[in-house]
Amino acid sequence: SFTTIDGKQGKLSDFKTKKALVVAFTAASCPISKRFAPSLAAIEKEYTKKDIGFVFVDPIAIDGAKEDLRKMAKAHEFKGPVILDEDESIAKGLGAITTTEAFVLDAARPLLYRGPVDDQYGIGYQLDAPRKHYLREALDAHLADKSITAQALWAPGCELDVEQNESTKQELTYHNRISRILQSNCLECHRKGGVGPFSLESYGDAKENAGMIRK
Repeated sequence: SFTTIDGKQGKLSDFKTKKALVVAFTAASCPISKRFAPSLAAIEKEYTKKDIGFVFVDPIAIDGAKEDLRKMAKAHEFKGPVILDEDESIAKGLGAITTTEAFVLDAARPLLYRGPVDDQYGIGYQLDAPRKHYLREALDAHLADKSITAQALWAPGCELDVEQNESTKQELTYHNRISRILQSNCLECHRKGGVGPFSLESYGDAKENAGMIRK
């Protein structure tokens, strides 16, 4: 759950009817985040029309951060919820490392992509135009029901010092996590008629073969 800079309550599951959700980290106090802000705004404007949701998160809650974030959001016309992550719950929950990371979650919220918006800016460099449009490419692949080529990349930005071992507790179930791991990595062979020695198409299959899966 979260509270926007305007005091509105929300939660990530509010976007479960969307085809995907982008959680974009952007810090009003980080120079590199500021450079990426126009690109984020353009991507939001384009992909909102394709039924993608957007949330903007500033993970650095220093004095004056809320007002600076409000000005930044207004200047670039962010439409999605804008959040100052004062308790670091979102940064901890996603394991964010820098202030420029973009996370793409599908409707049930498994993570599809984490990394930079593109490669135009970094520590001590900038290009006239990006050569790689990582976030766009990830969204396009997801919308086309294709695998995302680069699923996890370093996002150059201001580094965060977040205690990851205090991450918010997640409820793990077969349907919200395990089945997707099996679908992505096992079912090509481990299915009825497949070359694998046993099927892993259901919860029962996975439970009965847990020993072999572990091995």
